[in-house]
Amino acid sequence: MPNDYHAEITLPIPALKLYHSVSTEEGVRSWWTVFTKLEHEVGGTAEFRFPKAGFYVKAEITELVPNQLVEWKVIDSLHPESSGFQSLRDWEGTVIRFEIQSVTEKVSVLQFTHVGLNEELECFDACQRGWTSYLTSLQNLVVSGKGTPYKEEY
Repeated sequence: MPNDYHAEITLPIPALKLYHSVSTEEGVRSWWTVFTKLEHEVGGTAEFRFPKAGFYVKAEITELVPNQLVEWKVIDSLHPESSGFQSLRDWEGTVIRFEIQSVTEKVSVLQFTHVGLNEELECFDACQRGWTSYLTSLQNLVVSGKGTPYKEEY
């Protein structure tokens, strides 16, 4: 069984603030993509667009446990045809999970896992680089107040 993409990051931020950063539209727009629409409720949807890149993800929000867990199941996705990938919808059915552990009042650990994003997927290398970049953006957001989300329109 191939390994899913996983990253662990210790952040100088209370669990509540980290939870807000990964569970709300405002939070996600600050580090992943400004083209985010997100309903903050289980059963709601979250849409993430990268217009100039031609990438799109739509997910169902399957778990929201305040200060502990955010989980999205990808129900629609599309890589751009220019990617050259045979499967342009390979994120469908994958799960994006943010597990938060409070270490102290001011320190949290984020266990990020993209379940199903593994070496078997054609996009693995590019997607792994993307997640690494955007998780660094999240880290910069909580440390300095300035993330580097995707902002390019068409």
